[in-house]
Amino acid sequence: MIAFAIAATLLALLVLAVVLLPLLRGGASAPSRELFDRAVYRDQIAELEREQARGLIAPTEADAARLEIQRRLLRAEGGPAEARAGRNPALALVLALLAASGAGLIYLSTGTPGLPAQPFAQRTPDPEEQALRQGLAQLERRVQEAPQDGDAWLLLARTRGALAQWRAADEAWRRALTLVPITPDLRAAALEASVLAAEGTISPAATEGFARVLAEEPDNPIARFYLAAAAAQDGRQQEAITAWLALAADLPAGLTIRDEIARRVAIAARAAGIATPALPPPAEPPDAQARQEMIRGMVDRLAARLEAEPNDADGWQRLGRAWGVLGEREKSIAAYARAGALRPDDTAIALAEALALLEGLPPTAPFPPRALELLKRVNAAEPRQPAALWHLGVEAAKRGAMEEAVGLWERLLAVLPGDAEDAKLVRAAIEAVKRR
Repeated sequence: MIAFAIAATLLALLVLAVVLLPLLRGGASAPSRELFDRAVYRDQIAELEREQARGLIAPTEADAARLEIQRRLLRAEGGPAEARAGRNPALALVLALLAASGAGLIYLSTGTPGLPAQPFAQRTPDPEEQALRQGLAQLERRVQEAPQDGDAWLLLARTRGALAQWRAADEAWRRALTLVPITPDLRAAALEASVLAAEGTISPAATEGFARVLAEEPDNPIARFYLAAAAAQDGRQQEAITAWLALAADLPAGLTIRDEIARRVAIAARAAGIATPALPPPAEPPDAQARQEMIRGMVDRLAARLEAEPNDADGWQRLGRAWGVLGEREKSIAAYARAGALRPDDTAIALAEALALLEGLPPTAPFPPRALELLKRVNAAEPRQPAALWHLGVEAAKRGAMEEAVGLWERLLAVLPGDAEDAKLVRAAIEAVKRR
């Protein structure tokens, strides 16, 4: 199915970005400024994907942040060949809002569960599906090795969903939501997996869950879609049609979910004995200036809320990321510090603060003591954490401890897949250091 392939492609990019542990942001090292700048921006993209997967950054913020990082990466790499490494489709909004529903909804409309499966040997291998299955195998090993890793469980749930393994996805979602802060987006995605695992039946518990999502986030498209579907399932066809049409009006052009809404509206209209209404025109996407103003307004509102609710560690972490996107380095550092004070054992927050401290550091400048302290703390808690290994190696190279730098980067190579772009970067850095 075309729609499933689109969703699978997007999720393959997300899964591989995290499974392959792309590096790394921060200061440049002695061997080559451009070499380390490229690592900075690749890691910013990887970190953004992780935070978006955990629900720590809103879709609009994620979209703007990704575009800004890509612009910086293109400037750092400076040529068409390098630009390929930084590409990312401008569909972040689709990924953030409808990552699971693109596959699931179209499967419900076009799938044929009763049809005998085509023998595997006769199938033409699909590159996107192969990439997802490779990522799935790695994620399943990862959750066995680290069963408390909530991010890994989230990615496992999404990957199983992209492969239409809905019952397994439902199980992974249930596990993930016991390990990570539950946001409306994550709750909606988990509920969708439970519906698809039940072959499209929306239980009263699922309906109640979607209603809770909508109470917390009135524009959540997954909750809006399934609450309309629940109304149709209960015989309230006109209510379902009205809700689906309102949702379609809020979605931009080019989304296959609009086609699914049109199909559902037609079915509901036939059941109600009325003429099928046409879908409203798609929403216009905001231009760059409007998007920037929207982000600034969201950040200001978040900052104001956190002043009134200062114990929200996730909120401070999100604010740190948002200030960083807007180029407010000092505010970003301060927000991460507030989050770290609330969760001193959270290595993700410590790493984010360290990277914010390293942002824009001149190539020859020593690491700020606070950044070095945070990196060492992360490394002590997670000896295989790639960002900490990378930047500790950079710090060692800057102060002339080349053997120490090589040792740290060789440990990093043991973590990375050998054919990954970042592994090539690390090997190049080792060779550059050895030549000095």
